[in-house]
Amino acid sequence: MEAWSAPERNTQIAACFAALGFPCRIEKQTDAETGHTVASFFFRTATAPGFPPARLSDIRQAYDSGDMERNTPHHPLLMGMRAMHNLNALMDWLKQGKQQMLVTTAQKQFMIYKPGTAHAQEAVMIDTGDIDACAALASIGVPVCSIDGHSNAHRFHVPAMGMDLVGAHGAYNVDAAQLLKELRAGTLDEFDDDFMAGYNALKA
Repeated sequence: MEAWSAPERNTQIAACFAALGFPCRIEKQTDAETGHTVASFFFRTATAPGFPPARLSDIRQAYDSGDMERNTPHHPLLMGMRAMHNLNALMDWLKQGKQQMLVTTAQKQFMIYKPGTAHAQEAVMIDTGDIDACAALASIGVPVCSIDGHSNAHRFHVPAMGMDLVGAHGAYNVDAAQLLKELRAGTLDEFDDDFMAGYNALKA
C-alpha cells in the first residue's frame, strides 16, 4: 500500500512540495450550498526517482519548527515560499497599483517584497513578460523597478545586475540578463539552484 501524507490545503506549500519531487494527488470537495470547491493535496512520503532524496515528514518538521529558516535558509522549500510571496506582491502592484520594494530576510541572504517605493532604475535595464521569473529573481536581489503594458501583455523592467547579497552559494551579484537568457534556452535545471527552486515552485 502506498503511503500518503495527511491532507494539505495550503496551495503554496503544496506547490513547493510538488516542485521538490513529492508525487501528489488532489481531491476536491464542493459545498452543495455555496458551490465553493476546496482542494486537498496528498503527497507520497518520499520523493520520486530522479529527484534529490528526501522525506516529507523531515521537511515539514524543519519548516514548521523554524529550524529550516535558521539552519538552511537556502532550502528549496524556503526559496519557493519566498517566490510565492514575491509573486503575490507583484500581483498587488499590477491589480492595485501598490509599488513594491525589496528588503532582506532575517539572515540577510535573500529578499522579499514589501509595499514601498519601487527601486530606482539602473543604468542598464532589461525587460521580460515572465512574472514568475521576476518573482524568483526578486528573492536573490533583482527588483522590478517598473511595470508597463496592459491585460496579459505586461512588461516587467529589472536591472541587468542584481543587488549584492551573501547567499547560499557565495556572494550574489546576479547577472539577470544572462540568467533569463539561459532560462529561455532551457539550460537551468539544477534542483539546488536558488533561483530555479523558486521558479519551479511557481510553475508547480
